[in-house]
Amino acid sequence: MRLWGSPMESPSLLCSFRFFFNQVFFFNFVTFIHPTVNVRKLKNMEIGKEHVGLKAVTEILQDIQYKGKSKTIPCFNPNTLLPDPLLRDYWVYEGSLTIPPCSEGVTWILFRYPLTISQLQIEEFRRLRTHVKGAELVEGCDGILGDNFRPTQPLSDRVIRAAFQ
Repeated sequence: MRLWGSPMESPSLLCSFRFFFNQVFFFNFVTFIHPTVNVRKLKNMEIGKEHVGLKAVTEILQDIQYKGKSKTIPCFNPNTLLPDPLLRDYWVYEGSLTIPPCSEGVTWILFRYPLTISQLQIEEFRRLRTHVKGAELVEGCDGILGDNFRPTQPLSDRVIRAAFQ
């Protein structure tokens, strides 16, 4: 899938999905790779009705609950994760990675209108583990994938551009 449009200066190709849990209301990121920009991401979900497009992902999570597992989703259309075309207003700003080494060179895309995800879908993500099945856990670690986010950083000199008026 290719994305194109103001204020994006060139098309982006959807290559993979990465899900980072950082807050109850904002946790889903879709990762885009572009030749001149390291990563492009979309963010903005809230608890509500089931997200039909995300259902294909949540249905296979029990099969990939532990670190190192993978599964192909046949005939998956990533457009189903995006908001309705009439609700695709968004902001764009240059930032950094949320995980080490926290490098600059990331273009963040934030939708104006949040997508919804059901409580049940959130619970499916909360079953994910940071370790290989059967591995001994480090003391003080429950092995649940969560609280693995970088705190919000200052805006500094960053310019936020809107793709709507």
